[in-house]
Amino acid sequence: MNSVQAIIAQVTNGKNAMPSFRARFKPEQIEDVAAYVLEQADKDWK
Repeated sequence: MNSVQAIIAQVTNGKNAMPSFRARFKPEQIEDVAAYVLEQADKDWK
């Protein structure tokens, strides 16, 4: 995942063992999560 849009798609729709969070979060919240995940990935967070 190297883009906010790709992360948004995965958080929204789920993939493999990760469930969809579409029903739990508002779109703005999903965007915030995606931005945070990408920011942490850019810092080589593991």
